[in-house]
Amino acid sequence: MGRLIYVSDSGTNTAYFYSYRSGKLKGSFSVGLSEPQGLCSDQKGNVWLANTAESDVVEYAHGATTPKQTLATTGQYPVGCSVDKKGDVAVSDIISTSDTGGNVEIFKGGKGSPTSVTCPNLDRYYFLGFDSKGNIFVDGEDSSYAFAFCEIPSGGNSGEAIMLNAPPEFPGAVQWDGTYIVIEDQETGAIDRFRIRGTTGTLRGTVVLNGASFGFFLPSRDRVLSFLSGSQGIGFFKYPAGGNAIKTLPLGGLSEPVGFTVSPTSIL
Repeated sequence: MGRLIYVSDSGTNTAYFYSYRSGKLKGSFSVGLSEPQGLCSDQKGNVWLANTAESDVVEYAHGATTPKQTLATTGQYPVGCSVDKKGDVAVSDIISTSDTGGNVEIFKGGKGSPTSVTCPNLDRYYFLGFDSKGNIFVDGEDSSYAFAFCEIPSGGNSGEAIMLNAPPEFPGAVQWDGTYIVIEDQETGAIDRFRIRGTTGTLRGTVVLNGASFGFFLPSRDRVLSFLSGSQGIGFFKYPAGGNAIKTLPLGGLSEPVGFTVSPTSIL
């Protein structure tokens, strides 16, 4: 099928996948899905979906419409996910099903039962991403609903609070761009690039995508994709230049799109 763009539609409890080049719909799946949100993929094209209201994470082979496997969280509501080059799958659980604080759960090799990790400064966990060394960076909110950011070192069993010199107003997508950790500010729609040194993050630049609404994905070092305002589909933008979209894929028919990814991915 070639490279695909996957989109989760929480409003219809369905996920769709489209041709990366043409935007043509190639398939969809909905069985067992309830409020699907975050999506992530690996270099082999396997795609993971955070199935929020069912408290599990579902894996699909590239282009498949039936699951390869379903992994249960430990009583949590998963909203975001990321896969590293070893095949470990990290999931951000916004809160627990008992309405207490969330956590990050790591499925080693994308299998079995997860290891739960918490951050000292996070109460609600929103989005996360691996860097090239297997460290996990996660954003969210503290107990006072203020933006907070955390790093879970590779192989670590606890998170470390990271102080950003210019933190976003509201947590958004997190990804490694090959040089910097990139965080979306859902309040402003901007994408901020941070250099992380120890427990400090320094803003190195902001990418503005004209006409974008929320969510982004970096399929390569020179392109970034984002949902467009007014349900116009997905825009392709130059990275890190930003500006106007150089290409638009009109998806159409989506009720409440939340997450998307490209399969197979490239930046890990």
